[in-house]
Parts: sequence; C-alpha cells; structure tokens
Amino acid sequence: PTSCASYSGRCGEPMHVGLISYQVGHRKTWQLAQRYRMKGYRVTIYGFPFVFHQQRTPPFQDRPDQIVEFDVAEMCTHYGFGHVAMGGWSDAHVAALDLPGGSPDVFVTCIGKIIPAAFLAGRTFLNAHPGLLPQNRGVDAFKWAVINGWPIGVTLHVIDERIDAGRILRRQRVPVYPTDDLKAVADRTYQVECDLLSDFGLWLQSADPDWQVDVAEHPLSKRRVSDDEGRSLEEIFVANRSRFIS
Repeated sequence: PTSCASYSGRCGEPMHVGLISYQVGHRKTWQLAQRYRMKGYRVTIYGFPFVFHQQRTPPFQDRPDQIVEFDVAEMCTHYGFGHVAMGGWSDAHVAALDLPGGSPDVFVTCIGKIIPAAFLAGRTFLNAHPGLLPQNRGVDAFKWAVINGWPIGVTLHVIDERIDAGRILRRQRVPVYPTDDLKAVADRTYQVECDLLSDFGLWLQSADPDWQVDVAEHPLSKRRVSDDEGRSLEEIFVANRSRFIS
C-alpha cells in the first residue's frame, strides 16, 4: 500500500494506477501490471481499440515486439485487475476514465500514443521517453542519440498537451559497457523505461515542479531515422562506443 510520504493520494488506500493500453496483449502493459501488483498497487487497464497496420521492419529494432498473444480481459480477471474497454480517443470517450469505485491516482502510458488534451485535463499522465529530455525530443530518440553522439538515457515525465514535454520527474543515463553491442544497450534502455515507470512514486512528489521542458529552446524532431542510417547504427555505435560509456 502507498502512504502519504510517498504519494499524496488517498492515504491508507493502495495506489491506484491506470494503464493506458490496447484491447490486445501488450508486452509493456503486462510487465508494468505485474510490477505494480507486486508493490500492492491497485491496477486498472484501459484497453483502446487496436488496428494492425503493416509496417516495414527497420534495419535495427530498438525495442522488443510489443503485441503478444494473451487475452487482456482474462488476464485482468485472473490477477484481479480492473479492465475498461475504451471505445476510442474522441472527447466523447473521456468520461470512461472515471470509475465509480474510485478513479486512478495516476495514469501510465504503455503505448506510443499522443494523448488528446481532453484526456489529460485534471489527470496526471506519465510517460517514459527513450531519450534525455529536453534535448532529445521526438521520434527515434534512442537512434538519434547514437547518431548524434548524445548521452543514451530515459526520461520520466508528466505529459502535457505538447509532445515530449511537460514536467520532468527523473532523467537516467543508461549504463554502457566496453563489451556491449548496440542491441544490448537498446535492451537495457527498454528495461530502464520499465524501471522508471514502475518506481514513479519515488519522484512524483519530490521532483522540482519547475523542472520543465523548454520547447522553445529545444524543438521537436519529427524525422525518423532512414533505412540507410539504420543500417549504419551498429557501425556508428562501435566507432564511438567510448563516448557512450557512463
């Protein structure tokens, strides 16, 4: 159970975490739900419609496949998680976030979705961005860190209406060792994402409220790494590995 010392929620009651996910099996959702269960948190999974789009396989995949085979509703029943099948992302669906038995103290995004402003209003949404904010904003953050020679890390932040912005709760460098290949570092980065999201209670209240992403000074990058750049990632990493070792 949580306490007033760790989070200013309903004291004496377990922390209630809402996981923003899909109506299909999802790896990070499973991992975080199990971690929160071990902490004694109450968990509700909000499953949004999932539409499969055939996508190209990038030359370098920086995170494990996320869509996995399990029935979300059955999993929730088995472990005692709450489950809400969301109808969509329009303003008309926002009210479904609020539950009669008590709405979540905090929402955690497990998916790569820009959360509409209507969902954010009056609620705390958290995200783990696979790059160090405020510098590394935008898509393919892990890959751009390698290409640009930036420190590899993850940022836990409170989402606002702007992309990869809002209040920063924690920035963490990802350890890089002399024997690492790029896949080892990418896998470790994904694990750090899960670790920060699991332990958000350590920083949600204590982090500096003025530690915000300055979007004017640090513009958002919308450019994805090209296939040619992706094929060169391992070579770039090996050539500059000493720069990334922390």
